[in-house]
Amino acid sequence: MVDLQNIYQKHSKDGLVVIGLNCMDEKKFVEKFVKDRKLTYPIVFDISEKAKKTVYEDLGCKGGVPVNYIIDRKGRVVDAWYGHFKDKNRARSALKKLGIKLEDQSNSDD
Repeated sequence: MVDLQNIYQKHSKDGLVVIGLNCMDEKKFVEKFVKDRKLTYPIVFDISEKAKKTVYEDLGCKGGVPVNYIIDRKGRVVDAWYGHFKDKNRARSALKKLGIKLEDQSNSDD
C-alpha cells in the first residue's frame, strides 16, 4: 500500500485514481492502518452484508487477501490479481499500458 500511495501522490494530478475498499475489518483498525501508513487516497469502509456479497460472491474474491485491479479511463480492466505480490513489474507493465511511467518506488512489502 505504501507503493500505491507513492504512485497516487505522483500521478493523481494526471488523472490516476486509487481507491481502497475494506469490507472485513473493524473501522478502528482500518483508521489506524491508514493513519500509520499515511495513506491519502480514499478508502471505502463498508462492512454491510451487501458489500461483502459484492466482494466475495459477485467478484469472486477470497476472504482476507487484497484484490488489486488496474482499470483504464474507459472502465476496462487492464490487469487484476489477488494478494500481495513481489513482482512489481506486473503493476508497472499494467500502468505503462495506461501511459504512466514509473521510476523506482519503495521496496516495501505493503
